[in-house]
Amino acid sequence: MTNRLSHPPSTESSLLETIHHQAVANQEWISLLASYQLIPQLLCETIIDRAIATIPYTTEETTQAYKQFYQQWNLTTTAQQQQWRSHCGLNQAQFDVYSTFQVHEVQIV
Repeated sequence: MTNRLSHPPSTESSLLETIHHQAVANQEWISLLASYQLIPQLLCETIIDRAIATIPYTTEETTQAYKQFYQQWNLTTTAQQQQWRSHCGLNQAQFDVYSTFQVHEVQIV
């Protein structure tokens, strides 16, 4: 497979910046995922995500998940939390799924 990125980055961070700022077509993403042998993992994670999305959890579990998540990432203020979401390109709903993922994992096991 040929490198589809316009300029090969010199460091990992510049690779992330290049990918973040470059619009990559769906087919290019599929090629990249295949070249790194990530498609099976992606499919597995997608199936798990869909399965756990239907599991209800209590307000207490959600609150605890947020608390653990914020501690893990040292996000002590609302501004830091919003900045983190913005940096990761997550809206509130996506963040809710992401931050409560561990609660769901525990319930599945």
